[in-house]
Amino acid sequence: MNPIEHLWRVLKAKLHSKYPDIRVLRSGPEKVREVLEERLKEVWMEIGLDVLEGLIRSMPGQVEALYKAKGWYTHY
Repeated sequence: MNPIEHLWRVLKAKLHSKYPDIRVLRSGPEKVREVLEERLKEVWMEIGLDVLEGLIRSMPGQVEALYKAKGWYTHY
């Protein structure tokens, strides 16, 4: 139900698409953290308003589906 969960999926997909080497970064923890921070900030800024607006627009449908499912699983 939380739109941020869908946003994390978008962010992760964009990160791996733009930087496929992210899975095999080799260095100390501080360097890996530094590289990840830099790349995540860059990818975050590339997420368009259309994505955010789409997540917002999807909320009424999600609430309705959850209500109809009486709190159980939905297709979201």
